[in-house]
Amino acid sequence: MNTTDLIAIYAAVLSTLTIAYQIATTQKKFNVLVMPGVKADESEVSVVVLLRNTGNKSVFINSLSYVYAYKKSSWWEKIKFFAKYKRNPKFHNYVHCHFSGLLDNPLPCDIQPGHSVQVWISANNMKGIEDRSKMFAVYAQDALGRNYYSDSLEVKLIAKT
Repeated sequence: MNTTDLIAIYAAVLSTLTIAYQIATTQKKFNVLVMPGVKADESEVSVVVLLRNTGNKSVFINSLSYVYAYKKSSWWEKIKFFAKYKRNPKFHNYVHCHFSGLLDNPLPCDIQPGHSVQVWISANNMKGIEDRSKMFAVYAQDALGRNYYSDSLEVKLIAKT
């Protein structure tokens, strides 16, 4: 190996690392966290949704909705769903429901990089979900129609006692 080969290898590695860094830093990084909570002035259990922008570009969030399963999916159905629609089958056979003006939050809103928005949802706004499903998740939709899903939360954690 002579000097030109070493320089060529160094340049190839450096350009690959530069492209990987550019791709990693330009993607939007947005998280939706959902957890049970209780407001200080109420004895009622609520759902707390935290919309966090951990990327370096602002995200404009249009709406907030929830999903729950209406039937169990087999692995084969999930594979067929992925092959047909080319998207994550995590919420295949889930019903998408909108809160339809039941939120007291600043949506739609523009979330700047490094900032977050907290949304409190009363358990009364999700009446009847405990009869239909054991788990639910919350998702936020941005201005381009991309959905950002939270992890699932057990309904019994927010059901009235």
